[in-house]
Amino acid sequence: MPKLNTCTDTAAAADAAPTLLPPPLIPTIRHQPQVLIHNCNLSNSSSGDGGAVAAWGTAYVVVHDSRIKFSSATDRGGGVCFNENSRGNLIRLLLTNNSAGLEGGGLAVYDSAKVNATGVMFQANSAKFGGGMMIGGKAEMILSNSTQPPGKYNITFKLVDYSSVKPAILSLRVSPCIRGEFAPSQDTCQVCLPGSYSLHPSQQACQPCPPAGADCPGGAAILPMPGWWHSAGDSAQMHR
Repeated sequence: MPKLNTCTDTAAAADAAPTLLPPPLIPTIRHQPQVLIHNCNLSNSSSGDGGAVAAWGTAYVVVHDSRIKFSSATDRGGGVCFNENSRGNLIRLLLTNNSAGLEGGGLAVYDSAKVNATGVMFQANSAKFGGGMMIGGKAEMILSNSTQPPGKYNITFKLVDYSSVKPAILSLRVSPCIRGEFAPSQDTCQVCLPGSYSLHPSQQACQPCPPAGADCPGGAAILPMPGWWHSAGDSAQMHR
């Protein structure tokens, strides 16, 4: 029978029903080792590959509602490393302040490993290649609803089987919300629609247009109607 290991905060488990391994998004193999890591804080760990968690062979690993931080690897996967034919699901996982000496500061997926990642947040991870994550070999990964906080990032493209080819590095910047936008959830920006406005990007909702004397075409614009005026372009107080 497959072996199931669980790691749960005792405070959370006291009044909760037993946690079961969620249905796999990737087909599992009969008699393969299985590990469930739920509601855990893994920190200040170190290893050659996979500072906090490493999956090898045909292992199936699920990590959800957990935090992996301040861990390091000499080579790959400062936080988590999937290798060989391992499988995994990462769900609502925070990878922060992890580092790898070579590749995948937060996460590394290699060889023929297959991983689904949903709601994963990468923050302040570092490595020579792929500060947030690195995928190599014939590995497969599906990444959805995952975020990076505002800042500058480098994406590294590397041909693992052709070490003589120099890696290509693409730099990009994730911008914070700006005036005229609001943040309904963390690291999400939406523009205010006509009939509303936003002067403070940190707000979780747009403000309704003033009821008299104003026209709000959307974004941060508050325009006085004919015969009306306001003291400043960002003032919602209309006069006539």
